Amino acid sequence: MYTIYAVAFICLIVLVVATKRISERTTKGHFRYIPLASLLFGGIIFLVLAIGKGGATGIQYGVLSIIYLTATFGVYLYIAIRKDTTLF
Repeated sequence: MYTIYAVAFICLIVLVVATKRISERTTKGHFRYIPLASLLFGGIIFLVLAIGKGGATGIQYGVLSIIYLTATFGVYLYIAIRKDTTLF
């Protein structure tokens, strides 16, 4: 049970680190959104699991969903700011 939480947090950290590297190295805007799409997909999966499981496990999945969706918002802001500053 706790293995999925460990994998979720490792994926979260890897996607956030990958965002910085992808944003710095690519000149094509569409490739910058790959980690963002992965984070959003993960947040939606954990939200669906939270609704389906219910109880204490559902709350844990809900917390993971909130973490992923908050990270999605932060990554989106980072990409938007990074994209704007590279234009000048």
